[in-house]
Amino acid sequence: MRKMTPKFLNLTTDTTVSKRLLLGMGLFTLVALLCIWLLTFAIRVSFTKTLPSDVEVRKNPFLALEKLADVYGDQVTTHRDFSLFDAPLDPQEIVVITNSRKPLSPARLERLYDFVEQGGFLILAAEEFFDDDAGSSGAPILDELGARLYSNDGEIERESLDNDYESKIERMFSADVSMLEFNDEPKPIQVQFDDSYYLIDSSGDAFYIAGSEENHHLLQYYYGEGIITVLSDVDFWSNSEIDRFDHAYFFRMFSEGQSVRIIYNPQVPSLANLTWAHASYVAISLFIFIAAVIWFKQIKTGPVFPQFSSDSRKLIQHLEASAEFKTRFCGLNLLLEQAKTELFRKISRRHHKFLELPPAQQIKVIKDMTKVPESSLEVLYKSTEDSQVFTQQISLIQTLRLKIDGKNYER
Repeated sequence: MRKMTPKFLNLTTDTTVSKRLLLGMGLFTLVALLCIWLLTFAIRVSFTKTLPSDVEVRKNPFLALEKLADVYGDQVTTHRDFSLFDAPLDPQEIVVITNSRKPLSPARLERLYDFVEQGGFLILAAEEFFDDDAGSSGAPILDELGARLYSNDGEIERESLDNDYESKIERMFSADVSMLEFNDEPKPIQVQFDDSYYLIDSSGDAFYIAGSEENHHLLQYYYGEGIITVLSDVDFWSNSEIDRFDHAYFFRMFSEGQSVRIIYNPQVPSLANLTWAHASYVAISLFIFIAAVIWFKQIKTGPVFPQFSSDSRKLIQHLEASAEFKTRFCGLNLLLEQAKTELFRKISRRHHKFLELPPAQQIKVIKDMTKVPESSLEVLYKSTEDSQVFTQQISLIQTLRLKIDGKNYER
């Protein structure tokens, strides 16, 4: 007998640990110890930073300049119209006009000149391109000073300061850094003007001209006891550009210790122009739809009749309505011709070739068929211009139809 030996499973235990697991645990321990050390020696500092609302930033592109002036105790005020020039200005102030396109009335322009002559400081951003054919730019201050603005890229629409993102992207590709040197400054001031535009001093009266290597962007003129500074653009002072290069320091050079008034009056197209430029097909479709609705509501065809009663009409009313409709639609003469044609066709069914006979023989045939005298039948062939003849023809046709049908009808 075969001896059975029990079989047991060979269970083995591997006590070795993976190298990756050990490396991960070591790194985790080091990071935990580093965090504990940083938290032990870190000093917590809390501060409150007040940020303006998005609406306020969009409405005022120079809000950052106002906040910068508040930090240094200066005063910068932004105005969105030219009502500031309705009263005399303080010569100790600085006036910045960011858009020279807005025309000034003669009275306001005279007050602005008086402000500069008495020692005021005016900074003007040139917007009008000089027209060589016309010999002027249309801006009285620029033309009087001899400052001309030209474009490097032909006809370019200047970007509004309201769209900071698009303006910033545009300046990344079309702007270059200008090194402005001043006597009181130890090193040049870096300002990024838009090189799509440049200035020319045609009068030769500018005492200071600065810009990049290729283009001039800053012209300064003496005017009375004051100074007029003409810039090719002031976008570098906007909210999105003030923190770049020396833009903030450049503004502080002019405004330190003085009150500054910035007149921001953009040349915004009207709603009608914007709609036509971006949605002309929608505007045309809407206009056509409105015109169609007005036409549908206002158009009238024929006279207005009173509303019919809901009661059932009698037979005579139906006949009168049908006769009135046929009279208005066809006319009396056409109805008479139709009745006469129908009568002659009815006679031709009983007398062969009746329609081919001359009128005299037709009268004889009708006389023999209806026993109506020939003198009465001659009325059928007369002209209907006379109303009496027209009435006689209608009556005669009705009489003949009744006699042909074998009906005796006596009035």
